[in-house]
Amino acid sequence: MTFRDLRTFVDFLDKNGELIRIEETLDSKFEVSAAIRHGAKMTDKAILVEKVKGYHCPVVGNLLGTKKRLALAIGAAEEDIINKLLIKEKDLIPSKTIDKGPVKENIISNDIDLFKTLPILTYHEDDASPYITQGIVFMKDRESGLETMGVHRLQVKGKNRLGGFFTGKTSSEIIRKAEKRGEALEIAIAIGVDPSTLLASVIWAPFADKFGIAGAFRGSPLELVQAETVDLKIPAHAMFVLEGKIIPGLKETEGPFGESNGYYITAENPVIEINAITHQKNQIYSVFVPWDREDGTMLDLFATPHIHKSIKSVLPSLVDIKLFFTAGFAIVSIKKRYESEPRELLYFLLSTVPFIKIAMVVDEDVDLESQKEINWAMGTRCFPDRDIIVMDSVTGSPLDPTAKGKDFVVSKFGLDATKPLDKINDFKKIRPPEEVQKRITTLFEKYLG
Repeated sequence: MTFRDLRTFVDFLDKNGELIRIEETLDSKFEVSAAIRHGAKMTDKAILVEKVKGYHCPVVGNLLGTKKRLALAIGAAEEDIINKLLIKEKDLIPSKTIDKGPVKENIISNDIDLFKTLPILTYHEDDASPYITQGIVFMKDRESGLETMGVHRLQVKGKNRLGGFFTGKTSSEIIRKAEKRGEALEIAIAIGVDPSTLLASVIWAPFADKFGIAGAFRGSPLELVQAETVDLKIPAHAMFVLEGKIIPGLKETEGPFGESNGYYITAENPVIEINAITHQKNQIYSVFVPWDREDGTMLDLFATPHIHKSIKSVLPSLVDIKLFFTAGFAIVSIKKRYESEPRELLYFLLSTVPFIKIAMVVDEDVDLESQKEINWAMGTRCFPDRDIIVMDSVTGSPLDPTAKGKDFVVSKFGLDATKPLDKINDFKKIRPPEEVQKRITTLFEKYLG
């Protein structure tokens, strides 16, 4: 099913019992985000806060907080999400530029005041100010012509000023090039887009055609319109778009802000001046609540396809991979061929993927969706005196509070929790015969519907 815009998706969730509406009026400072966080903790449903004090625009969160809704967003079955995310170039559907779209129903180019126009939330008690957490930043590489998009946290520093935290490879490189030329970099920030476009914007695919990826997820071209004041294409059906420029040569303190790792992060980051806002007449403002159900679900999946592909290219024995992004933890299952294979994989993962700080390799008989089986493998198949490796002075994540210096240097460790090949029968997992299990599974389908 294709969702043309955010409202179509919200209405679908509402009609299918996947959304809770909060009718009470809540404050954009702390209360709205606290309601979404608590709602996501108590239920797996999306949360829509209908009334925000001082605004006429509702706020929605936890939209993609479950695999079920993630699967809906990309038109896949739940069990086939990773395969769908492993998008191939031949599957890309090019974007389509149209003359006009709902995002242009209102255009503000004078007396811009972000505080008055958008219900931008303050999330945590020590946050420096309100933050845009689901702003998709569009920018163009002038040299290659590549137009790209990605979600970045944005601090509201004034009526028309933002601070941006840019850590992605593509965005960082484009900003670096513009800075070197001494040029202001034009950007646009879309808020409130269809779920396929949102997911395409966060997937880890450096220098890829993310518009084409969004089209592949949607099953139809992403419709774009020309921005008002910058030379960029923007989603025609976005709820809001902010247009502006990154000021060259200027960095200011951005933060503190409570990040996806559960800690406050402060950095010196670029400053953005907003010179226009366009929006639909009847908007919905969408957010990510950091360190929450949706935040974790999205982050755990967004890098999986890229890592899966890179491992598979050097290790055909790969079976599955499970990421716990906010903890910097990765678990990989393999069909082990020789004793040193898990160790080789651990060194590869820990040295090539900055945000993976702890990695574990298990056998193909371990269900990566079962914490019980993960703990079982670690507790019964790992020989601590020989199966643990430690790596020092390697590049880590900018969100890791233990990271040092501008290169974010950390130490990492890995665990081999696979069966020794010379004692394979001593570690045979108990289970009923396969044909019996299949019959019983089929039998229960009748009772469970």
